[in-house]
Amino acid sequence: MSRRRAHDPLAWIETLCAGHPSELAQELRALAPSWDVHQFSVQNHPVIAVCEGRTAWLFVGLPHDDDATQDRCLSRMRTELADRGVTKLFSGGPPRWYLHSGLDPAGPQARAWQRAGAVVASAHADLTVSTAVAAPEDLAVHRPTPDEASAVIAWISREFSAAWAHECAQALTHQGLFVTRDGSLGQALGETLGVAAFAAHSGHARALGTFGPLGTHPAARGRGHATRVTHCALRSLGLLGHATCTVPWVNEESQRFYRTICDVNAVHNRTLYCLTTT
Repeated sequence: MSRRRAHDPLAWIETLCAGHPSELAQELRALAPSWDVHQFSVQNHPVIAVCEGRTAWLFVGLPHDDDATQDRCLSRMRTELADRGVTKLFSGGPPRWYLHSGLDPAGPQARAWQRAGAVVASAHADLTVSTAVAAPEDLAVHRPTPDEASAVIAWISREFSAAWAHECAQALTHQGLFVTRDGSLGQALGETLGVAAFAAHSGHARALGTFGPLGTHPAARGRGHATRVTHCALRSLGLLGHATCTVPWVNEESQRFYRTICDVNAVHNRTLYCLTTT
């Protein structure tokens, strides 16, 4: 089997938006009926805006043009979306589609947002990590069975977020969700489920090779559960032919965690910017 290397999600998104915007827009529409997905063009550059209420998240197929072109395009996007009632723009993807975590802060698009007075909503990184795992297979980690799947997804939604639960539900459809249990945790919390941690991969854009989300119940932290489910998910990606994978939305503390349990091959800095239209 040939071994695939992880693609940079930002470069993949920009290329897909520029060359196949309708395909990307269709995938986004399928995720949430509440999203209002708009396609339009600014100076012949495709733009997709995912709107929910008065907030929009932008996908832009912009070439690396000069600063003046970038500034004009961003200004036109603000005007276009303001006319649709949007008051707040983000330079990345919406919750439930976490692959687009923001822009390269040193790149031309980011500089345009900076010149426009955007504030930083989040500064983090997308990591490229190896799927080669030295640890032996952990039989205590497993994929949720059909009988327990809905309870596990409900637990993730309750303990973490609905957006993470959505990603995990997507991963579950192709056996990309792993959990581990802690019997003492279940007894302490009065829960029969007793899930201590979970890890998912390839919730969207399966061909890219992406990892996450990953979560451990606060009462179960410090016991190695996150390491165990991460290793199982990485091993699964490796068996699917991915030599490396991308871990989006990683803060500094989490970067230290990944460096201790796997090989981090690259760190791509990302910034999510926020602009108002008024």
